Amino acid sequence: MIIRRLQMRNWGPYAGDHEVTFEKPRGKRVIQLIRGENGHGKTHLLRAMVIAVQGRDGMRIVEPESRAGGTSTKAHLDAFLHDALTIGAEDEAEPQMRLAIELEDGDDTIRLERSWWFDGRAVGDEELVVVLNGSPYDPAASDARDRYEEKQALVRARIPENVMQFFFFDGEEIKTIAENDPTDEVTVGLDALLGLTLLEELRTDVENARSRLAKEEVAGKRAAAEIQLLESEISELEASQVELTDKISEQKVAAVEIETEIEELQQRLPTGARTLEGKDEHRTDIATRIQAREADRENVRRRIGDIVANDLAILYPKALLAKTVKRLQGEQACRDWERQRELMVPERAKLSDRMYGKGAPQPDPPLTKSQLAFYRDRLIEEWKNILQPPPKGIPKDQWLTGFSGEELEAAQLRLQTATGDGAGDLDAAIREDAAIGDQLRALTDRLENYATDQDTRVVVEKIKQASDRLGQEKRAIQELEAQLQELGGVLGEKRREHGTKVAQSTDSEETRERLAVAHNIIDVVAQFRDQLKRRRVEDLQSDIQEMMAALAHKGADQFHSVVIDPNTFQLSIFDVEGQQVRRLSAGEREILALSMLWALGKISRRALPIVIDTPLGRLDRRHRTNIVESFLPHAAEQVIVLATDEEITLERRRLLKSWISGDMELVFDSDSRTTQVRQAEAVAK
Repeated sequence: MIIRRLQMRNWGPYAGDHEVTFEKPRGKRVIQLIRGENGHGKTHLLRAMVIAVQGRDGMRIVEPESRAGGTSTKAHLDAFLHDALTIGAEDEAEPQMRLAIELEDGDDTIRLERSWWFDGRAVGDEELVVVLNGSPYDPAASDARDRYEEKQALVRARIPENVMQFFFFDGEEIKTIAENDPTDEVTVGLDALLGLTLLEELRTDVENARSRLAKEEVAGKRAAAEIQLLESEISELEASQVELTDKISEQKVAAVEIETEIEELQQRLPTGARTLEGKDEHRTDIATRIQAREADRENVRRRIGDIVANDLAILYPKALLAKTVKRLQGEQACRDWERQRELMVPERAKLSDRMYGKGAPQPDPPLTKSQLAFYRDRLIEEWKNILQPPPKGIPKDQWLTGFSGEELEAAQLRLQTATGDGAGDLDAAIREDAAIGDQLRALTDRLENYATDQDTRVVVEKIKQASDRLGQEKRAIQELEAQLQELGGVLGEKRREHGTKVAQSTDSEETRERLAVAHNIIDVVAQFRDQLKRRRVEDLQSDIQEMMAALAHKGADQFHSVVIDPNTFQLSIFDVEGQQVRRLSAGEREILALSMLWALGKISRRALPIVIDTPLGRLDRRHRTNIVESFLPHAAEQVIVLATDEEITLERRRLLKSWISGDMELVFDSDSRTTQVRQAEAVAK
């Protein structure tokens, strides 16, 4: 994999938009030089590449002290980005900061672009665009956060952060490794390379789970006691429910028996002694009711006679009577209209004189006679229209003559009665007379069949007593059913509570089972980790020794061989006489650190570019020359070196000329505190 292009917007001293294009390595020309003085933006370039690729995960590379925590939060990145934002860029309309990097990985091209908005100290959510082989990668997830994480997963699969740290580093990283215990660095490096820090996180999670499980076990014991108590209460409630149900069944059986008893008693009564309520009825009561109904019948028949006498018109067809009523109503409406017109004529004349007669007020100039006549006629015409049109009725030539208005009105009222209420009253009276006749016949039959013997009265009394008992049984059944319903509600609540606690107890048991599986997994993975480490330790030992041999001073440095214990990862260095070297010079320690970084990157089996910032700052002249000649040309398929002119002098550039694919320099403007990247002049032979 190689880097082809880096784009920056408002990144540290790189104000505005900047683009750095890297020459594609050709043959042995793998080195891209970027030269600049300290403070002119070399480290910003390294960090731009890391953050463009990894985003938040890259914080563990650009700020090695954050590795101790194991995670890089958004807050870490936000603070870092705010410090990196070019001064004065906060007010721009577009995203104030953007980093983009283009990579070639075999036949694939990858473009990663990350943008940020700033609002004071707050930094908005990162926008990530991934373009793979010219096509945007757009995950199917609906949530924006899920889509971002899927894009990040694609990046991690190509360039894992735990591996990238061995390819993108600076002189401070080399210095830190050099000052630490080599054994610790080997252990940390292997753990990071193999992702074994995840096992430590898993162990911590398991311990936390074990602590939580202990608390759950205490709670589980309490829950078990509560479950036992609930089961006892449920059993008692269920027994009470069965008891109530049995009582209700018994009461219903008793009620049915009483109803059967009443029916049998009623069958023993003569017809006249039976009523719906089973009560006795005296003969005098029946006779009194017969007399009352006969009086009612006489009144009804008298009313029928009055209706027939007063309303003979009902003998005529009803449709003919209705038509006559309508004719009289129309004639009456026409008469009223004529009478109203006659009453309005004098009023019309008075109004005409007041408006247009002599002495009436006149406008200036006054109206002429013809105008007065015109307006008078108009007034009369409009007055007539007030009573237009005449009502629809009977033409005047068809009016009935020889009758006064009072006589016609009385006739109309009589006909309306005959066609309306009168006919209905007669029909209702006839039906009422028939109903009274039926009632009289029934009462007469009852009086004729009335029983007078003492046995019948005894039966009636028994029916009364049985009815009272039946009422008591029904009320008792209602009370028992209400108790049963209330008991069912309490029982349902207890059962739900019991089910909840049983489910919680089941979850606790499942947690124990999962914990046991997790312990087994840890044991298996731990064994795998140890075996994997041992195999990688052999490769690591060989690669460190290879690079140290290439970088050491022949005859001056103490390096001869490196041995790493496969169990303790203790790193030991031996001289040519086979004696262990106890103390190393500062230069030797940095050579060891650089060799370890290179070896860890090599055994990762990832073909990533190496980007190294200020690699030679603390080394003496001979070690610098060895690194320039033996390390940089062979470190990777692409090596980007960010260095000062003091580190990569003109002489060393001439030594590297055959391996250099491109040479750029950083031009710093002290007034604006900004940097530009430009191509350097070719090195003369």
